[in-house]
Amino acid sequence: MNIQTWQRLDQEFTQFPIMRALEIPSEEEIAEAAAAIGCTFHEDYVMFLRRYGGAMVGSLPVFGLRPAPVTGMPWHVVEVTKWFREQGWPGVNEWYVISDDGFGNPIGVAPDGRVMISDHDSGLVRLLAKNFEEFLLHHCLRAN
Repeated sequence: MNIQTWQRLDQEFTQFPIMRALEIPSEEEIAEAAAAIGCTFHEDYVMFLRRYGGAMVGSLPVFGLRPAPVTGMPWHVVEVTKWFREQGWPGVNEWYVISDDGFGNPIGVAPDGRVMISDHDSGLVRLLAKNFEEFLLHHCLRAN
């Protein structure tokens, strides 16, 4: 991600520290999480985990390996991804689920890095962003 995106995130978490996890996962934990769901995390997401662990960014959660205090929930990328896969949501078998849209629809990163959403009302999978950074900028940080 570019430096301006990191600066925007850092500014948000400095102003509202309860929006990010209190602990940062180890490199080993990050690798184990990716292996547990049979995927490779893209570098921008790995860097996000290394810096923040997990967070609420704007109005959307970004599932990680640690909960953000504001959520009150232990959203973990492995648990959430497995749950949506077990439920048979279209598209998620190839993704790691990084968020939801607030209406229960999973948002995940496909093997090629695109960020997708699986919509339960239409049964369709559609593109949200070309990559994780674009997702953060256009769907999470846009109101800031």
